[in-house]
Amino acid sequence: MNSKKIISILLTGLLVIGFLTFTPVRGAVKLTVSYINVGEGLSVLVQLPNGKTLLYDAGPQKAVSTVISYLKSKKITKIDALVLSCLDSDHIGGADEVIKTFAIGSIYMPKVVQNTQSYLDVLNAVKAKGLTIKTAQKGVTISLDPSVKIAMWSPLKAYSTDDINDWSAVTSVVYGSTSFLFSGDAETKAENDMLSAGVVKPQTVFQVGHHGSKYSTSTAFLNAIEPKYAVISVGTNSYGHPTPETISRLQSAKAQILRTDKQGTIVAYSDGKTVTWNVKPWVVTVTKPAPSTPAKSTVKVQIVSKDLAGEKVVIKNNGTTDVDMSGWKLISVQGNQTFTFPQGFILRKGASVTVVSGKNAYNNPPSVLMWKKANMWNNDKDPAKLLNSSGVLVSSVP
Repeated sequence: MNSKKIISILLTGLLVIGFLTFTPVRGAVKLTVSYINVGEGLSVLVQLPNGKTLLYDAGPQKAVSTVISYLKSKKITKIDALVLSCLDSDHIGGADEVIKTFAIGSIYMPKVVQNTQSYLDVLNAVKAKGLTIKTAQKGVTISLDPSVKIAMWSPLKAYSTDDINDWSAVTSVVYGSTSFLFSGDAETKAENDMLSAGVVKPQTVFQVGHHGSKYSTSTAFLNAIEPKYAVISVGTNSYGHPTPETISRLQSAKAQILRTDKQGTIVAYSDGKTVTWNVKPWVVTVTKPAPSTPAKSTVKVQIVSKDLAGEKVVIKNNGTTDVDMSGWKLISVQGNQTFTFPQGFILRKGASVTVVSGKNAYNNPPSVLMWKKANMWNNDKDPAKLLNSSGVLVSSVP
């Protein structure tokens, strides 16, 4: 064999060895999404194929050690993007400690102000690190990994500060043919706005809105996103989350349900084609109640007094059962100004609640709810109306 043939064989061999050595094993590259068990709250860690990280919410303050410990267990020292989707304390309560503990690349928050300690703590932590908050809104994209598309669907307009949930930074993470949608506490109003704007696309995995509240995860929204999996981040609560209505809608959509309160921290792995899990989907068990004769009950919620000058309206539950007044509305007819009762507000049987406004207004639930630090009533004459969550008139005074 002449020297030219020997050299040719050697070069061919080296090329083959080089190809085998440097060809990437695509199946080994994964996107990992961890829905950390923070109880009644939300914190999701997204680990991108190139090693960068996104943290979507930081959970309540009482679970901050859980979040920090979990991040450290993954050898994370930097959060390349921190998205604080909703300014409620169960989403941002632990954010200040997370910001202090880890290096932060960029931080995103909805452009709405809250007068809460959790919100102020976040602002102070951001200032101490010399960070700049970027506005979370429709059209924002976060570039961390060229193989992953991260885009925000909402908020796409300014909502009332009484509807803080609808300000949630709804964010989609797409990797190959798989996708993950994080919806924070977004409720039906925001869902309908996203549908009208045409930004909604099918998603493989859906983080169920507002911990499974009946006011989120509408049938229309589910029909549009067509989720194969639905993850509910929830813990012990007095709101009944996740509600039977939401579970029923998810079942009708044929989504496989996973729950942090039942299964702990839930981890999804995507290779760009399929999603696998560290736990099996939660099995819904339906127990038929024993036949019984339901006790008769009456619901009788009334406006019992109205002090226009004092800016106070007293509402009493004279019925025999507790009443969930989530989404109920008290209307000052002159000027058509509306107070919306907060989610989860229960007026116990026989109890009263005073809705106050004006410069001396204060908040002390469940007995006192503050409307605004502005005068909402016309002192000369201003009828009051009370509507339930379906918009039906329950009580009125001239």
